Amino acid sequence: MKKKIILPFLAIIALSSCNVNIEKSLMNTTPILLTDDVNQDLAYLRNIASSYNKDESLSFYNYFTNALNLPIYNDNTILYNNKVYKIEGQDISFKEDYLKLNYSNEEDDILALNTKNYQISDIVYIKNLDTAYEIVDDNMGLDIALETEFYARPIAYKGVINGKALGLIPNIDNSQTFINIFNSLKNYNITTLILDGEAYLCNNRISLNNQSDFTILGNNSTILVNDSYNDSTYGEFFFNITGCTNILFSKFNITYDMKRSIDGIKTQLGVHSSKNIEIKDSNYLIPDTALTINNKDREFTNMDLYSNWENVIISNCSFTNICDSEAGGSLWIRDFWQKGSKNCKVLNSNFYKIAHDEILAVFSPGKIDNVLIKGNNFTIPDDGTSSSVMNFTLGTGNQHSNISFEDNKIDACSTGGLIWSKGQNVVIKNNDMKIHLSSKGTGNFRAIEAQATSDGKINYIEEFSGNRISVDSYLDSYKFQVHILHNVKNVKNNEITINLDSTDVMLNVNNISNNKIITNKYINYVLYNVSGQINENQITINSLIGTIFRYYGQNLNDSILITRNNIKYLYEEGDSSSCWIMLNGMSMMGYSIDFIENDFFAMSLNSQSRTLFYAPEDNEVQTSKFMGNCTTGLNIKNNYLKNCEIQYE
Repeated sequence: MKKKIILPFLAIIALSSCNVNIEKSLMNTTPILLTDDVNQDLAYLRNIASSYNKDESLSFYNYFTNALNLPIYNDNTILYNNKVYKIEGQDISFKEDYLKLNYSNEEDDILALNTKNYQISDIVYIKNLDTAYEIVDDNMGLDIALETEFYARPIAYKGVINGKALGLIPNIDNSQTFINIFNSLKNYNITTLILDGEAYLCNNRISLNNQSDFTILGNNSTILVNDSYNDSTYGEFFFNITGCTNILFSKFNITYDMKRSIDGIKTQLGVHSSKNIEIKDSNYLIPDTALTINNKDREFTNMDLYSNWENVIISNCSFTNICDSEAGGSLWIRDFWQKGSKNCKVLNSNFYKIAHDEILAVFSPGKIDNVLIKGNNFTIPDDGTSSSVMNFTLGTGNQHSNISFEDNKIDACSTGGLIWSKGQNVVIKNNDMKIHLSSKGTGNFRAIEAQATSDGKINYIEEFSGNRISVDSYLDSYKFQVHILHNVKNVKNNEITINLDSTDVMLNVNNISNNKIITNKYINYVLYNVSGQINENQITINSLIGTIFRYYGQNLNDSILITRNNIKYLYEEGDSSSCWIMLNGMSMMGYSIDFIENDFFAMSLNSQSRTLFYAPEDNEVQTSKFMGNCTTGLNIKNNYLKNCEIQYE
């Protein structure tokens, strides 16, 4: 026989222990009556099962194994409280009591295999690793070389095995061991790898390539990258998931712990050409120590869905990126190679980021369809040497569609705005948003805006509803423009509070209904070139304004109905003056802007303030209605009407 080399971790692994039981059970030969303990277990397990939400997990098995933090064996059973339970669909039933199999060969640790005369095909159970090994004469990749010139081959019990049995050891470089494990899953029939909550140092790139039906139960284990990382060659992604199907990472973390500037690393986890990927209860950390103050010209990102992915769910995770690098974010959702990507959900996760790019972005030249961002917390303080221009990008062109941003809590500052969008069918609803203009702001600020695509088309944000937003500034003074909502189709049921000087609250917005708007700082135009129906809104103005309804530079293409709104102007104007509606520099094109049955109140207007200012540029006289309105405190007689007739009561 050829001489075998003993692996260097052999002596260390003998001292290791595993907290997870991977043992065999014996079939019961007689029926067992359900005891109180079994009934209690079943009640608990079935209660967990009943909470399964198919919209928040790719499969019941993924949900159940993560919720219990237990493996599901490949015979569809789980081991719970020393009993075996069967899973059929979403139903849980008792199968048998768990009975430990008595192996004919047992040893305390792996080193004992060198002291006994075991032969090929012998099965030996190693107690401190809770794993059985077969004695073989060849190495398939994970086998342990013995002094006897044989190998000890770990046996995955019903597809499940623990990491220490495969050679994972805390506090040494485990890169090659992870690579060997991932390359050997099929050879060893491994479907679930269980880790034990340790920090595993890895200072080389890791890839999970072309694998399917594989779960990592991390038990809050962390892959740690430190100053010893091999950056001799550049690799954009530290950990790659490539060409994979049906993958679950549960409680499996990645942390960068570098104190020196490292050139050959950027993104912690990248997903490429993969389908049915679920990442749950996992933490991704890039601390402030990852870059020194003199080396900010780097890019660091927590996670990147890079290209050609399908059906990805990220839930209950934590993303922290506070290294203050020049570029990078927390989560990129893109299709870089233009192969098409679809169906991504980002759910109930926490994001914390300082400076540089967006915290989350849907972008790239490739097609992306169906992205849901729901129930997350996003925090971006005004720290760092720079600030984000915008906090979120929801599509960068017509190729990005059906993006929903729902039920999130945001506390974020930027120099340019919170959400910029160019995608099709973008919906923003039921969010709690605290929006701050950064102290580093130097140019126009657009809090929520749909922007023109490369072909000049504007994909209006389809819906902005049920949101609670407040907007303020960390700058004491500024002269640039500030727009709150720009290019939105439907704005309804929102609570909007403005605490900074603004150009307008809404610009080019259609159909505004049932909103509560409070302004506490100067607003030049409250509603600018709004259209459709503006109805049943409550607008309270506590500061000086220029105009409430402003129309300029954009010809009408339909009539506008402003009805059943309650608008209170509670500012005492003094020497300043205002206008309720001002229309000039445009044509009405035969359409009208009608005020019907509104309740208007002004506390104290300057005598020069006007109610109606209509001066369209049409060749023919235009008409509009002002009927059934309550106009307490308004200068209803002080109007400017040119080329337009108003029908009153």
